[in-house]
Amino acid sequence: VEVPIVVRYDDSEPSKNPVAHFSELMATILRIVLEERPLIYLGIPGASLMIVSMYFGLLTVNLYFSTRYFSLPMAFISLASLLLGILLIIASFQLYSIARIRAEIRKLRR
Repeated sequence: VEVPIVVRYDDSEPSKNPVAHFSELMATILRIVLEERPLIYLGIPGASLMIVSMYFGLLTVNLYFSTRYFSLPMAFISLASLLLGILLIIASFQLYSIARIRAEIRKLRR
């Protein structure tokens, strides 16, 4: 048996300010990324950036040896992705360690 209902969205006002709701949403996303799963959300992109760096580095070296032309844009892409990948991996390990230490402290307090 179907029961008819009436829903009117235009009469009610939002319960939260859109800016406050957005900031709360971003804080939740950052908490999940940085506190709960840093190895997944920072380590995997860091490793993939290092793979991209190796690819562009090998392309740059191959281009140089075959044509004696050194491509600065490809070298900069390789270097930038390498540095960003290393930073992301280091940050993910540090955040993972901090999260584990906090979990151990919480266990000891109970």
